[in-house]
Amino acid sequence: MIETTQVKFAASNGCSIAGIQTTTTGASSNPKKEIRILAVHGWILPGHGLSDPLPPTQTYYLWDHALAILDVSMSLSWDTFILLGHSMGGHVAYLFAGCYPEKLDALVVIESVGHINKLKIPGNDSASMRDFLDRRRILNIEEQGSDASMTMMKPKTLYESVEAAAKARMNGVTKVSLQAAMALCERGLERVWTTDKRLWMRHFFQWDHAGIKAIMESIKCRVLVILGSASPLLSESDPLMGTHHLHLESETREMVASLLREFLWSSPRSSLQLS
Repeated sequence: MIETTQVKFAASNGCSIAGIQTTTTGASSNPKKEIRILAVHGWILPGHGLSDPLPPTQTYYLWDHALAILDVSMSLSWDTFILLGHSMGGHVAYLFAGCYPEKLDALVVIESVGHINKLKIPGNDSASMRDFLDRRRILNIEEQGSDASMTMMKPKTLYESVEAAAKARMNGVTKVSLQAAMALCERGLERVWTTDKRLWMRHFFQWDHAGIKAIMESIKCRVLVILGSASPLLSESDPLMGTHHLHLESETREMVASLLREFLWSSPRSSLQLS
């Protein structure tokens, strides 16, 4: 039996974090083994779906999302659990796993190779910082409700139906099928996308290679990384057939689920090694 419940958690910053809690009973092939999985990107992260956005004028940083994972896990009284992240949720999952290695039994990442933030203007820190500040100022003005913002920001697009919004999402930055787009719309739409626009602001702060290497090598649990063949993340890999949202697409989602089941029921532990 599968029971699904809409839940909300109080984050340490006072915001509300929304999610879906799913409990499966009676169908496990290993009833003596309880599996706790926290899945991120689009559900429990601030500014996504039905979760509260951060207070006005604040910028989203990866560590804010990592803190949300910690808040939710403590609200659930989970000492250890499995963390599953997709895309930006995967970036956050790597960071959390490196900072709190004792809390994870395993890490599963779909379509992410790490929390690296590229400069918008490669090789030019000052130009990239200026671009960030200009865009940040526009959002600040918009959040204050100033009329001046109307000349600088496009209003949110209103959709006549969920299907119309899904069709628009099909041609987003990461292309998806209509079926996958409908799934994304279920949590992120109230005639307009509820996702906080500040999430598209790539913050200027970057780790250098040594810093990223140190965080990644602090991960002590087992790790499964799944990439699609149409992924722009790696030019040389052994990926599954699929797009950036291969876990949602009807052609590939069962393959992803099969890999997850095989990985989660296995027992060896290994750490992540980088060169």
